[in-house]
Amino acid sequence: MRVFIAVELPDEIRKGLEEVERDLRSHAESAKWVAPESIHVTLKFLGEVPNKRIDGIHDALAGLSWKPFIIKVQGIGFFPGARSPRVIWAGMEAPTIARLAEELDARMER
Repeated sequence: MRVFIAVELPDEIRKGLEEVERDLRSHAESAKWVAPESIHVTLKFLGEVPNKRIDGIHDALAGLSWKPFIIKVQGIGFFPGARSPRVIWAGMEAPTIARLAEELDARMER
């Protein structure tokens, strides 16, 4: 199973990114578009994980909670490049995300 750990975005940010997506569709035909409700911030990509490890990952994350924080979206980028992107990402300013990702890493190492 392909696994990643993510944070959902507030509706106002998601709607803004949906508008950007509409503008980019005609310029990035090779990109794979996701439904607006699936737009998220990936904190950690784990890749292919055997099913037997899923419960351990879930247990490591149990009880992890965070106070609401501010995310400022700024700029966009492309993987592997702008000429034929497969992934379009939005840059952000959210210092709290780094601390959350560090806590996530620490829990995953236990």
